[in-house]
Amino acid sequence: MDFGSNYIVLSLLEEAFAAGRSIIYGTTSTGAHISDFFARLKENNYQAISADELVNALLKHEQLPEKSIVITIDDGYDDNYTYAFMTAKKYQMIMNFMIPTRLIGKPGYMNWDHLREMHNNEYARIYNHTATHAPLGYILKGQITTELTDSSEDFKRELGFDTHIFAYPYGS
Repeated sequence: MDFGSNYIVLSLLEEAFAAGRSIIYGTTSTGAHISDFFARLKENNYQAISADELVNALLKHEQLPEKSIVITIDDGYDDNYTYAFMTAKKYQMIMNFMIPTRLIGKPGYMNWDHLREMHNNEYARIYNHTATHAPLGYILKGQITTELTDSSEDFKRELGFDTHIFAYPYGS
């Protein structure tokens, strides 16, 4: 990773995160534990921003603060709360969580109480990642509509907000 760059978009994928590795631009970076990585970002004055901030800046053609970084983690596994969220709080860096709502509460996944706590914390942002983590490129249009409608309704009912950012499962 080039810490001399002004802007970085970083995505931490669940599989690597659980193993203590980070994924940067789709390639695995081994050797440093994620806490060490966050410490390094902090030491080098990187500012974690939300996906909303990134999208708004892009739509309005506004410049982001120097050394802005967007950190995302997908899928809502339980260690997204116990490890990723706690690390974000420790280093006071915003982390963006992409959540498939109908997996919440299932074994190995976060629960709605976790998400409520995260939603009310300044270091977590929660976004739509469909209802069931369906591969949208391989399902019918009606199923896609259901995935997006159900997940939006779940966020509204459980957390009281509408999400306006969506992350495609599997990058489809």
